[in-house]
Formats: sequence, C-alpha cells, structure tokens
Amino acid sequence: MAYMKMKKTEVSWHTLAFMCRLTETLRPKVELTISQWAEENMVFSVGTNEPGQYTTDTAPYQKQIMDAIVDPEVTEVTVMSSAQIGKTTIEMCGIGFYICHEPAMQMIVMPTVDDSQKFSKTKLAPMIADVKALRERVSKAKTRDSSNTLLLKSYPGGNLVISGANSPPSLSMLSVRIVWMDEIDRFPESAGSEGNPIRLAEKRATSYWNKKYIKLSTPTIAGKSNIEEEYGKGSMEQWCVKCPECGKFQPYSFDRLEFASVSMACEHCGCLFPEQKWKESEHGWIAEHPERKKRRSFRINEMASPFVEWQEIIDAFRYAYKRMTEKHDPRDMITFVNTRLGETWDETKMDADVIDKNDIEKRA
Repeated sequence: MAYMKMKKTEVSWHTLAFMCRLTETLRPKVELTISQWAEENMVFSVGTNEPGQYTTDTAPYQKQIMDAIVDPEVTEVTVMSSAQIGKTTIEMCGIGFYICHEPAMQMIVMPTVDDSQKFSKTKLAPMIADVKALRERVSKAKTRDSSNTLLLKSYPGGNLVISGANSPPSLSMLSVRIVWMDEIDRFPESAGSEGNPIRLAEKRATSYWNKKYIKLSTPTIAGKSNIEEEYGKGSMEQWCVKCPECGKFQPYSFDRLEFASVSMACEHCGCLFPEQKWKESEHGWIAEHPERKKRRSFRINEMASPFVEWQEIIDAFRYAYKRMTEKHDPRDMITFVNTRLGETWDETKMDADVIDKNDIEKRA
C-alpha cells in the first residue's frame, strides 16, 4: 500500500513538472524591441566603441534604426553612414535579438568569404562569449559538430549563416527570414557568373511573409554606390539637431563647420555654436519621404558621432586637402568624403581646383 502511495506521488510530481514546463513554453512572449533587448542583455568587450553594458544613451540615433527592423510594417532598413557611427553595434544587437528573443533563420553577407571568416572570429565569437543569453542558446563549438562552425551558428529555432558576396554557393545555401548585408558598396558586381549578390541574397527570403532586409555601408563613388541607390528608395531620413537659437532642425554639415572656432553655423539663422552645444541639443530623425513605410532608410555622418571630436575631422580634411593639392593625390580626400562625411565621391572632383580655395581659407 505504501509502495502504491509513493508511486502515485511520483507520478503526480512528474505531471506537475510537465505542466509547469508546458505553461512556460506556451506563455506569450513579452513584446520587446531590439533596443530594449540590447539594453537588457548586450555586453561589449573592452576595445570596442561602446565597452560594457549597452545603453542607447551613448549613441541615441541607433535606437530608432534598431527598432525599425522589428516594426511589422517595415520590410527593409538601409543605413548609409560614415565610419565610427556604430553600424556594427546595430548589426550585433539585431543578430542577438533574433537568436534569443525571436528565433529566426538569419544570414549575414559580407563582401568576401575572407571578410565573413574575420567577422565570425573577431565580432561574432566574442559577442557569444560575452553575452550570457547567447552563450546559453548558441551550440557549443565542437570538432565534429557541424551545427557550430566558423560560418554556421545554430540555436533553438534557427541558424545564422555567415556568407561572402563573392561566393555564389554561400548565397544559395538556405532559405532565411532575416538577411543582413554589411558594407554593400564593397560587394562585387557579380557573384561569380550568377549576378548581383544583393539580389541573390534577397531571394533567400522571398518565401517569408515577415522577411527583413538590412543593408549597411559607407558610400563610395557617386552613381556607382549601392548604398546610395538603396537609401534613395526608402524614407530618406537624416539625423537632425535643433538649433539652440532659432529652434529649427537640420542635419550636421561639414560645409557649415568653421575651422578656427570648431563651430557649426545654423543653416537657418546663421548662428555659430561649438560642438558641445550642438550635441547637447535635441535630436531626431526627419524623413524626406515618410510615406515609404516599408522601406526605412537612414543617413548620418561622423559629426554626429559621440566617439569622434570635430577637431579630428578638421585635421583629417586638412591632411587630405594638402595631399590633393601638393601631391595631386586624391585618394585621402576620397576616403575622407566616404568614411568621414558618409557621402559619395563625385569623380569630377579629381581636380583639386574644383574645391573652392577661397572658401577653405575663409573657414580656416
């Protein structure tokens, strides 16, 4: 009789434990945006732009970009920007979100297979090691375990495939719902003989009703830039700052930067304010085409970055301008325009005389 009671108690306990697990599994997911998930979970290693626990307070322009990705109305998010803005942070937080909170099949496409291997080793692996929520979900790396290799990471509910735009096989491996494309201006014109790698990557997600395309890049040559073209198809939003004097919003502009005082003039009232005054003012994204709800596109330059001082930007310009005028070498100026200003380079500017010397002297 005692044995029967013990057996009954044991069965009841297992039933209760099963019901508890089932209830937890069926519990509705808490609605989170990428930025909310990131602030709860993301930790970045020392040596990155944003070491320690992630917060959107550091670079507030990142928040709306991240959250646009999970907006049900949005299919495509494009970011055209300079360097030192935190594009990789946006990317890493988004990948983590789709591993942990909303598991999905993902693919990230880098310009080359070598780039994808470097990304996996230097960005992805440290992120998985640093973030507890990711360590608990991503399969452990094992010699014979094909679910976790350098270019494939598996987790409950999905996989992350890491591909190169120069490798047709890596662009046709799986159907995926989330397609990340990093530095698309460095993509080759064709993936082997199979055509445009951007369109090939997009085809991986065509069967999903809730697919997402995220395209990020610094621009290159005007008229040939992939990111410039993709940006123009979207909402065309710019990160704008409110003038401390007249209260009108405007994007940060190198053309209005006075070198001597390291100050920017308001494009409306002309008042000059130093860097700190502008950066302490109110900011927001302003769209040229807000009606393009399915395609959100964002543009921002290094002057808005909390990681770079304006004096550094001025010094970089002076060096590039000197090389262009004295050595007739425009390469540093092209790099400056692309990576500092986040603008395409107009090849008609190959002649240094096109730049107004009087304007440079006046500002300096």
